[in-house]
Amino acid sequence: ASEQAPSLFPLITCDQSTNPMILGCLARDFFPETIDFGWKDESNASIASGFKNFRPVSQTGPGDKVTTFASSQLTVANANWEQRKIFYCQATHERGLSFPVIILPPTVSINPPLRDSTSYNGTATIVCVISGFSPNNIQVRWLKNFNQTIESTTDEPVADKNGGFKTISAITIPWIELDRGYEFSCEVKHEASNFYELKNVSGSQGCDMPSSGIQVTTIPPTFESIFTEKKAKLTCKVSHMSSTDGLSISWYQKGKSEDLQTKLEDGIYSNGITVIGIAEVCVDDWQKDRFECKVKHPDLAALKVVALFKQHTIMPFPEVYIYPPHQDELAQGETATLACLVKGFSPNDAFVKWTHMGEPLDPSVYINTEPIKELSATGKSTYFMYSKLNIEPKNWTDGKSYTCVVGHETLPLQLVQKTIDKYTVRMVYIDEEEDMDNIWATASTFIVLFLLSLFYSATVTLFKVLYGICKA
Repeated sequence: ASEQAPSLFPLITCDQSTNPMILGCLARDFFPETIDFGWKDESNASIASGFKNFRPVSQTGPGDKVTTFASSQLTVANANWEQRKIFYCQATHERGLSFPVIILPPTVSINPPLRDSTSYNGTATIVCVISGFSPNNIQVRWLKNFNQTIESTTDEPVADKNGGFKTISAITIPWIELDRGYEFSCEVKHEASNFYELKNVSGSQGCDMPSSGIQVTTIPPTFESIFTEKKAKLTCKVSHMSSTDGLSISWYQKGKSEDLQTKLEDGIYSNGITVIGIAEVCVDDWQKDRFECKVKHPDLAALKVVALFKQHTIMPFPEVYIYPPHQDELAQGETATLACLVKGFSPNDAFVKWTHMGEPLDPSVYINTEPIKELSATGKSTYFMYSKLNIEPKNWTDGKSYTCVVGHETLPLQLVQKTIDKYTVRMVYIDEEEDMDNIWATASTFIVLFLLSLFYSATVTLFKVLYGICKA
């Protein structure tokens, strides 16, 4: 057979709600049979663990044609998959590197037009947002009453930060057509992922938005971002807008007239337009001061001011327990699971990370649950969470160590860590065995002494009886 480079195909489990997710990479039609797989994340960094490579298998088909297959399997956290993070598989072969085409189905949303007294000019614009698809070949058309194609404008797809593509398509129509109950549909086809969807909008869905519909919400910084970045990120979310014209978002430190430097992120279409304004402040200022987000917009009757500050209460700090793999799991030889339990903490803003031999592990190789509320024995509300790390059984049997790192604001140093390896677990078992040996030794001594005492008493009694008989 002549030398031939492999063709690669991405694979995914049918049920995408499973946790963790299993991704696959299939190589076929290559010769010679030597091949090596590797995985990379969206930042092009190599993934060192969490995947398994399977040896090539040859199969003879019709006409004595030999087909060679090989595959690799990667385990990723469901949370990373739901965030549409990208994972790349590559195959190294004598004929060179091969890469599969990344296939992602699009997400489609349609935004009904918003009409108010300041912008109403007799027309309405309906926007269809298509995002997260790959490759970038996509077909979009608009229909009126499901059968009449109407003129539209569709932007060229552009790459997003998650490795896919996004585009926006829009139509402008007379308002009277919506008032008459006409329906308008955005039809999206993506042949690579075998995707088809029709999103509809009509006048009955409510296109009017009162001036009081704009919502302003402030979001505090997470403890993890404060700990890792050493600064506090203040977020102000302005949503349900018909337009961003005349919008102003500014952060202020209470009592000071000078505004903080506020960065506005691009608007998001979802039940109106949403814009986020972010300001960064020192951690000390966040701990002791109050801040205000001030929003101006033509649809607001007056300046909207929403406060944000750090709440200080005495709360319990977390307890951390780390658990080794079960012996039955190790006996199967496929994987080894470490678990880290964090319990009894409040507030619920905590983070868990893992390190291996002192080096941080990529978050894609372990799974953290969300903090779960529970009542303590004293009736107080606290939270608990789990983190699960799958490792290669060989790493465990070789004695390599893993550390569960927990961050929470109530901890003395805001951080606590617990390390485990097979030797520390064995020491615990040895200590328990030694305790049992000591208990058994003490019990054995007591039993022997008791029997000797009993034997001595019986012997003395026997001699006394015999002596009495002889005298008689």
